[in-house]
Amino acid sequence: MELSLNIKSIFRLVLVIQFVVLVLSVVADYHFIQYLPEQLQNYLAWEENQDITENDSIIFIFILPLLLVYFISIFGLFFFKVWAKKTYIISIVIMLLITPFLSPTVEHAFVTAIGSLEASCLGFIFALLIFCNVVPSESMPNKATKSDS
Repeated sequence: MELSLNIKSIFRLVLVIQFVVLVLSVVADYHFIQYLPEQLQNYLAWEENQDITENDSIIFIFILPLLLVYFISIFGLFFFKVWAKKTYIISIVIMLLITPFLSPTVEHAFVTAIGSLEASCLGFIFALLIFCNVVPSESMPNKATKSDS
């Protein structure tokens, strides 16, 4: 029996996997805090009780709309919307550029493993978007139709 999946089906499957893994990562992060060493739990509690700085406020105000745009772009990519391709890529790049300005990350190794899986899905999605043209670019002309010659 030959398994035949077209590239668009694979793309959708990876989008769904990425979303599920992302949600699983958030849930696992909260669950596995209790399994961290006491010193790391104390650090996380200390960090949570710190006053929000002006820099933190600016980043937080900027990240919320960016996350909303990111999730909307995932939804758009699932339906192969042209606008979603650029929106997804730009939102990921901006999130990566913001990362160095965030506080240190403390998480359980299981959460890190889930994050690695999510990053692999993200890379696969990028590759399909850029190299396989799963979602056409705005500048690409529509496919020509048969002429009546």
